[in-house]
Amino acid sequence: MELAATMINQPRATRRAQPGIFVRVAAATVTAAAVLAGALPGRAQEVIAVLTSDLKPYREALAGFEAGFGKPIPSFILAAGEPRVTDATRVVVAFGGKAALRTYPQHTKLVFCMAPATMATSGTAVQVHMVPPPAAFLLRLRQIQPTMNRLLVFWASPSLEPYLRAVAEAGTRIGLELVLEPVRSSDDIPARLRLAMQRQADAIWLVHDPLLVNAATFSTLKEFSWENDVPFYAPNAGLVSEGAVASVSVGFREIGRTAAAVAREILANGTPASEVYPSQSEVAINLTAAAQAGLRTPPEILQKADRVIP
Repeated sequence: MELAATMINQPRATRRAQPGIFVRVAAATVTAAAVLAGALPGRAQEVIAVLTSDLKPYREALAGFEAGFGKPIPSFILAAGEPRVTDATRVVVAFGGKAALRTYPQHTKLVFCMAPATMATSGTAVQVHMVPPPAAFLLRLRQIQPTMNRLLVFWASPSLEPYLRAVAEAGTRIGLELVLEPVRSSDDIPARLRLAMQRQADAIWLVHDPLLVNAATFSTLKEFSWENDVPFYAPNAGLVSEGAVASVSVGFREIGRTAAAVAREILANGTPASEVYPSQSEVAINLTAAAQAGLRTPPEILQKADRVIP
């Protein structure tokens, strides 16, 4: 489905989203870049990047990493061949689920990102989340809808449960209840939606779940939102362009910069946490969708939003 590709959020520099359409880089160019990067002196050779594919979001995250790291690093596309891990390699930075799930040599440490609902198999791994810290996420969401007291969340991927529990705990501290509704797949949502709404939720949040983020789920939640005056919050700005009310998300480059900070800490013989959240988040608001869902967003929040869609 085209919309499934938008689960990886566009940064605000990318305007008027076109879900599922990405610029591809020729394999020959990728290989040449990897060779050039591998020839660079210094600590860059201690770190390599492995990308699941050459999709634009992974490339933007890699660019953010190199900006944060201070220099280019050798990069490899899985579809183009095996990544070259040498004895000098200390850190492997994986972009995407397939890259994160590969087995890497024991002498390396894995930093993985752009991989929602993924649990890496490598023994020493640090996950860089694609979402803001739980408390910060809820605070910004509630600024958009100050009267929100109960938030309905559907989810299917078991690996998301710890994050959702953390969000629920953060909600308790500010008087916001999360109504967690586990489902087996997106097919369950239409039948479960009205039943779940009997708990009088004030809004619906579609979490970053690869098992649920698709065209069918989005259409169901958007239609329900517009027909029942219940704001619907999406996992990224691309879906806000398509009719969700708003999103509080993290841009690709910020994810890469956060991964770079983790890699630098590892090279300095530090011990980063097993899970790291980017510190900077972005807010996108769709004024038409907000009006259709019966939500009037405070003017001061619109002024602070990173992206406002008419």
